[in-house]
Amino acid sequence: KQALAGVIEPRVEEIFSLVQQVIRDSGFEEVLSSGVVLTGGSAVMPGNIAERLRRRGDHPLETLTSRELEVLTLAARSKCTAKY
Repeated sequence: KQALAGVIEPRVEEIFSLVQQVIRDSGFEEVLSSGVVLTGGSAVMPGNIAERLRRRGDHPLETLTSRELEVLTLAARSKCTAKY
């Protein structure tokens, strides 16, 4: 388990750093001041990758399961179509 975490965690840190750089380069960093949502397997991966990213402190971070994301998406679609 520790060996796997030793391989995965540096890659996650690398990916998050690259994403952070793209956000800075895009000019949208101020828009994301409310945070980032992590979904999928990495959001619930053993070793608490989400907590490591929270400690980095680049942006507030929330996690959603795939079911929570599905419900949120359906609710947003419903609100959008209800207006038109």
